Amino acid sequence: MGARAGALAYIEDGPPDPGWDRRRKEPHLTPTVRWILIVVGFAGILLSAAGVADSIQVFRTNGVTHGDPIGLREHYLQLGSFYNRGFTTGFFFCFSLMLVAIAVGTLYDDRRRVRKLAASAHGRALLAGENPPVAGL
Repeated sequence: MGARAGALAYIEDGPPDPGWDRRRKEPHLTPTVRWILIVVGFAGILLSAAGVADSIQVFRTNGVTHGDPIGLREHYLQLGSFYNRGFTTGFFFCFSLMLVAIAVGTLYDDRRRVRKLAASAHGRALLAGENPPVAGL
């Protein structure tokens, strides 16, 4: 199936570069990178939790605005900056949580893949670094 009007390409046309889908031999995340992601992620989660605790304390002490606002516009600007800080803290929390989820998820997937390979004779040969026997010879 060809491209329509020279601009739209269909999935069946294939990639423009024949080598775009080369399979990697090494794991996508090395153990060192995984641990760095986990440590940075948990540090971000702790910093975000401290930011949330600070925001709750500000609410409890009724300190959302900085002193007496001069007018209604200044009052809403101070509220907007406070909510902006809360949004940033929440986004940072979600990003840090995602770092940990990616690291732990890929660790689980790699361990599951190795366990599955170890269950078959062909997989044990691959894990041992041997060339598996060719069928029919």
